[in-house]
Amino acid sequence: KGINFIRKCLLDTEWRLDLGEEQATLNSNIDEKCKLLGYRFVADTEKSKESRKMLRKSLLSVGEQVHSHILSSLHNDHHLMDHLWGLKQFLFLGQGDFFSAFMEGMNIEVGERKGLAGIYTHSIMSIVDDAIRDTNARQLPSYVLERLKVEINISNDDDTRFQFAAPRDAKHQDNRSPWDFIQFDYTVPDVLSAIVDELAMKQYKQVCSLLFQLKRVEFVLNSTWRQSTSLHHAMQTFAQHNAIHVSTSSAYARSLVLLRKISMARQSMMHFVGNLKSYFMFEVLEGGWKDLSLRVNVARTLDEVIDAHRQYLAGVVRKSLLTSVTESRATESEKILAARLHELLMIVKAFCELQKRLFTDALGAVERATEKRRAAEQRLKEGKWGFSTEEEFEEEESFFGLTDTVVAEEADRILQDFNQKTKLLLEGLYGVVDGASAAPSIESMSPAVTPSSHSKAAKVRSTWTSAEPESVAEPCDHDSLRFLTFQLDFSGYYNN
Repeated sequence: KGINFIRKCLLDTEWRLDLGEEQATLNSNIDEKCKLLGYRFVADTEKSKESRKMLRKSLLSVGEQVHSHILSSLHNDHHLMDHLWGLKQFLFLGQGDFFSAFMEGMNIEVGERKGLAGIYTHSIMSIVDDAIRDTNARQLPSYVLERLKVEINISNDDDTRFQFAAPRDAKHQDNRSPWDFIQFDYTVPDVLSAIVDELAMKQYKQVCSLLFQLKRVEFVLNSTWRQSTSLHHAMQTFAQHNAIHVSTSSAYARSLVLLRKISMARQSMMHFVGNLKSYFMFEVLEGGWKDLSLRVNVARTLDEVIDAHRQYLAGVVRKSLLTSVTESRATESEKILAARLHELLMIVKAFCELQKRLFTDALGAVERATEKRRAAEQRLKEGKWGFSTEEEFEEEESFFGLTDTVVAEEADRILQDFNQKTKLLLEGLYGVVDGASAAPSIESMSPAVTPSSHSKAAKVRSTWTSAEPESVAEPCDHDSLRFLTFQLDFSGYYNN
C-alpha cells in the first residue's frame, strides 16, 4: 500500500528501496529481480522458520523505508504542516487581524443590503485580497494564500440561485443578510487529501461557520455600542438646544430607559460571545493544535498522521458543541447543548437586528432634525419664525423614535429570552461536568451534506484507505467545559 501511494499519489517513480549489503550474496538473476520489483525474499523449504524470520525482518525494514520516504515527502515537498496551519488560521479564524479587516471591508461593501443581489464571489475575493495585504496574513507562504477561497453558499433548492437582481415585488424580496451566505474554503492539495479528506473538510467548514457567526455578532455589537454613544450625545444636545428639563421630561426618561435596557442586554451578550470565543480559540483550538503538532512530528507512519488529524478534528468539533451535527452517535446531552447554543446565537442575532434597525432610524432622525434646526436658526437670523409647524418639532418631542413602547417591550422580551436560554445552557454544561444528563429530549439534527471532490483527490484517498474511518475514542472534556461554565457565570448570576 505504501509503495503504491508513492507511485500513484506522490508520483515518485524514481525512488527505490535500499535493500542493503545482503543483496551481494544473491546471484545476478535475483539481483535483477530485486531491482525490478523493489523487494527481496528467497523461500527456503528446509529452513522455513528462519525464512519467516527473514521475511519479517525484511518487511519491517522495508516498511520503515517506505513510511519514512512518504512522511519526508509530505513534510518537505508538499508542506503538510504549512497547509494544516493555513487551515487553522483561515477556517478556524486563527488569523484575527485578517478577519477584522475582512469584516470592515464587507461592512462597507454590503451595508444594509438584503439578499444576494449585486453580491458576487469576485467582489468578495477582492476584499479578501485587500485584507491579506493589510494584515500579517501576507507573511504566510504564497502556496498557502493561493489556496484560500470564499464561496457563496446557496442550497440546491434555494431560488436565490436564479436571481441576478433584487426583485421588484416586495413579497418576493429576500430578507436574509449576505453575511448568511458567505463560507470560507481552503483547497487542499490532492496529495494531502489522504489526511484532509471530505469528512475532515466538512468538519472544518462547520466549525468555521460557528466561529464566523460569533465574529460577525461581536463586530455588530461593537459597532452598535459606538452608535449608542453617538445617539445618547445627540439626545443631550437636543435637550439643551430646546430647553428641555431632563429631570422632568417623561419622553427623555423613556428614551433613556430604552437605551439603558439595550446597553444592559448588549453587555450581557458581549460577555457571553467574548467568553465563548475565548474558550474556542484558546481552550479548544490552541490546545488541540499543540497536541496535533506533537503527534505529527513523532509519527512514523502515514496512518499515525491520519489518526492524529482525525483525533484533532474530533476533539475540536466535540468541544465546540457541534458533535450532534457531525456524528449520529452523539449522546442526548450533547445534542441538547448544541441546540441550546444555536438558540442563544439566534437570539443574539435577533437583538443585533433590533439594534441596527432602531439606531439606523434614530440616527437618520438626528440628521433630519439637525438640518431643520440649522434651517430654523438661519430663519431666526433673517427675522423670521424658526419652527412654524408642529411637524418640524416632532423629532425633538419623540427623541428620534426612542420613546416607542413597542421597541422597549421587544428589547425586554429578547433580554428575558437570552437570560433564560443562557441559564438552560449552563444547566446543561453543569450536568455534563457533574456526570448528569441534561434534561428534555430533542430531535437529532443532521443536515444532509453532499461534498464534491476532485477526481485526483478522490483517487489519493481511495489509494490509501477504501474503508470508512474508524471511530475515534472520545476523551473526557470536563476540565475544558468546567472552565467554560466558570467564564460564563463567574459571579453566579445565572446560577442564582
